[in-house]
Amino acid sequence: GEMMTLQMLAGPIVGAVIGYFTNYIAVKMLFFPKKEIRLFGKRLPFTPGAIPKGKERLAGAIGNVVATKLVTKADILEILLGEELEDQIIHQLNLWLAKNIHTDLYAMTKSEDQIDQLREQLTQYITKEVMGAIDQLEIGEVIAKEAKEAIKEKAGGKMFAMFISDSLIDSITEPIAQKAQNIVMEKGADYIRPQVEKKIVEWENISILEALESAGIGKEKLEEVLRATYEKAVKAAMEKFGSKFDLRSIIEEKINAMDVNELESLVLTVMKKELDVIVNLGAVIGLVLGMINLLI
Repeated sequence: GEMMTLQMLAGPIVGAVIGYFTNYIAVKMLFFPKKEIRLFGKRLPFTPGAIPKGKERLAGAIGNVVATKLVTKADILEILLGEELEDQIIHQLNLWLAKNIHTDLYAMTKSEDQIDQLREQLTQYITKEVMGAIDQLEIGEVIAKEAKEAIKEKAGGKMFAMFISDSLIDSITEPIAQKAQNIVMEKGADYIRPQVEKKIVEWENISILEALESAGIGKEKLEEVLRATYEKAVKAAMEKFGSKFDLRSIIEEKINAMDVNELESLVLTVMKKELDVIVNLGAVIGLVLGMINLLI
């Protein structure tokens, strides 16, 4: 009886062991061997393992699926323009705009000397622009014209006005006007420059937010402008760099650059439980087939 029982159990047990090791070897062959094996100059079949051998195809397939099905350019644009992210960015911009300008400059330059240099350059630039505008005004002619009108007005209706001709007035006003023009162009920068520098120092001690508010741009209007600018910038960037942002190629390159061991670790991280189930399932199927064999 015992011999008979052992013979009966032998079939299912052998089936289970064969099923287990068959699936175990099949799973191992997904990853091993890592490199091809050659015998007498010929590559042995099933070497390297399925995943090392098909790494390039796997990389292409994953890249294609991710880029076309999982994360498209439209998805990225939707994330960037999502309410939550946009609110965070606008909030950060507002925090930055609310800071003292001098503080922002120091955060960017990490040097008071550089700030002094920037202030000096800005002072020179603004002074030069103001002097250029004054030169365009031709202030001498303006003074001559205004002086002439003033003299005529003052002399109007009086007897001696008849004796004051335009040429006589011109002979008085024109030299004065010319002198004024020369003084303004020669000495004007010396007067304007300190005032410009003083104003720049004042601006440094307020925030951009305060500067905009003093110019009549309130927080609500500013936020509206910031949101519109952000959305426009994101869309323009996606339009410009969309073709360069090739997610498929990025993923494909990353996987191809992976060491076979890294790739194996990646697959096992995701599928270890499932692969173990396949191996155990081989034992169960072998056992069941062995038991069915007894009944036939």
